[in-house]
Amino acid sequence: MEKFGRGLVNVATCWIELPKRMAAGGYEDNPWTGIGGGFLRGASLTLLRLGVGAYETLTFPVGYPNHYASPYEGMEMPDYAWE
Repeated sequence: MEKFGRGLVNVATCWIELPKRMAAGGYEDNPWTGIGGGFLRGASLTLLRLGVGAYETLTFPVGYPNHYASPYEGMEMPDYAWE
């Protein structure tokens, strides 16, 4: 059920990546390019989190292989957008 819950939460909150990455980009040396780059990175991470969340939601009855615990593990991405 943890897989199902995490998938649903990530589908519902994937949009958080966009303002989060734009705000982080605003702290760079040039805020305008930082915000633009943050927008691009946030948009790509939004789609990635949406896709992985949908995958987890649809495949929750099937367990993970024994050698890893989460699809987020190899992506250098936290399990939830607000982390």
